[in-house]
Amino acid sequence: MTFRNTAVPETHQAVALRVDSDQSAFYRCSMEGHQDFIFGNGAAVLQNCKIFTRVPLPQQKVTITAQVQPRGWLEWYGDFALSTLWYGEYRKNGPGASLSEWVNWPGYHIIRDATAAAFFTIGRFFDGSSWLPNTGVKFTSGLSN
Repeated sequence: MTFRNTAVPETHQAVALRVDSDQSAFYRCSMEGHQDFIFGNGAAVLQNCKIFTRVPLPQQKVTITAQVQPRGWLEWYGDFALSTLWYGEYRKNGPGASLSEWVNWPGYHIIRDATAAAFFTIGRFFDGSSWLPNTGVKFTSGLSN
């Protein structure tokens, strides 16, 4: 299944898919087009996914916050909402993974303990083992190597 947003960047955002449920699962689908597609007051887990970005227009940015880059994060508007941020990372590696240049915000957390990191897995954080098997979607419940 493909969700395609045909709005062009110059016309700003347009909704191609909106999810307002407690439990949703998408499997073997794609989301294409100009999009702010994973945001809001909720939690999302993406496993074994490919996310493609577009070239930004002048005065725009294209950001994926789960990427590995030297600063790790990009402010929206100065220090707006940094006091409400809670962002944790566990066992990141690869180019740009050194913590020496990363942001030093109170809400940014480096999780070093597997027990603490396990709280944020599908099995614990979403209670996914109680409802995802009924969907037929393949998933990893806990931490993986």
